[in-house]
Amino acid sequence: MFHIMLKERLTQLLSISLLISLLAGCHSLPEGTATIRGSLKDAARLKLYLYQLLPESSPLIDSAETDRDGNFSFHIFPDQKSIYLLQSDSRNSITLVLDKNDHVTIEAEGRQLPSTYSISGSDESKIFWEFNKHSLQGQQRLDSLSKILNESHSMKDFPSIRRKLDSTYQQVFETSRKDVLSFLEAHTHSLAAVILVNYTLGGTPLVTANNDTKLFRTIDTALSAKYNANPNYQAFHTRLHKFSDANQISLNPVGGASEGNTITEILLNDRNGKSRPLSGKEKYTLVYFWVSWKPESRDLTTNLVGLYESFHSKGFGIYSISLDEDKTAWLSALQRDRVNWPQVNDPAGLKSEYAKLFRVQKLPELFLLNEKKQVISSDISVPGLKAFLLEKL
Repeated sequence: MFHIMLKERLTQLLSISLLISLLAGCHSLPEGTATIRGSLKDAARLKLYLYQLLPESSPLIDSAETDRDGNFSFHIFPDQKSIYLLQSDSRNSITLVLDKNDHVTIEAEGRQLPSTYSISGSDESKIFWEFNKHSLQGQQRLDSLSKILNESHSMKDFPSIRRKLDSTYQQVFETSRKDVLSFLEAHTHSLAAVILVNYTLGGTPLVTANNDTKLFRTIDTALSAKYNANPNYQAFHTRLHKFSDANQISLNPVGGASEGNTITEILLNDRNGKSRPLSGKEKYTLVYFWVSWKPESRDLTTNLVGLYESFHSKGFGIYSISLDEDKTAWLSALQRDRVNWPQVNDPAGLKSEYAKLFRVQKLPELFLLNEKKQVISSDISVPGLKAFLLEKL
């Protein structure tokens, strides 16, 4: 009996000693240390990587491996509030905002971090968590639409299916856009906002400085005093001013290309890097300037699909010129749109020589050319174009 009591007493003392050691370890951390601790289900020996998200790079800060029970920890030393990415691979990551002396705890399923994680210990990181819950719904609906589109591509009634899917996509996009706007308006004072404004759905930004100038300026003003030295805020501030300048798009103050002007040739590269000339055998060609980050451009593309399918065999063509400086955004838009007419990109963006040649003043903008490549209508509307084609073709 004595031996049993002694064993129990020793066990208690060891437990108390271990607890004291752990507490002492926490208090002995250097001033300014931030910690990330977590437990991941079904994720024994999972390699994790912690990157800092900077405007021009994402340096690896540290890496760790979960133990056999899925537990892990990081100790980092931020010099100011900073944004991080914790991931096991490119499809399995979460975003964190950490400041000096923050101590974050994460629980999740190891192979499904974005959709299963919960977090405590950082209000800013919690904002990303809340946003993530909303954004996943829109992304899941978009994935379903993309699957249906891919599966129906070879069907005879694909054009009809495509139009219905485009309509549904637009509804999903608008709902997601309203959600993002509402969320950002409620968190204009959060550093997380400078990252969340970059969120895209299907490669298309839900908010832009051009379309949402007031919101962007509100965020800029709210963050300027507190985060003036933060590189993420500084990049956002610079971007806002660039977009503000771009929003004053007036490449030629006297208006669009004069009717009767002849366009000698356009040589730009398509998605495969192959030069695609404007020259063709079409009786009428619509030159279409656009950018992926403006919803009006994407709406116009959808409206043009029906006209192209109805009149292409009769001599009508479309030549789309993207003024996206970000090629990835342009390619993502093409992946969703899947249109059959020539699509080219001018990486010079709003400084494009071709945009100056046509005297583009706004985006999107349409110009109709005849078979001699003479401009016969500038800034023509879709209904006006349809009436013209019905009469001429």
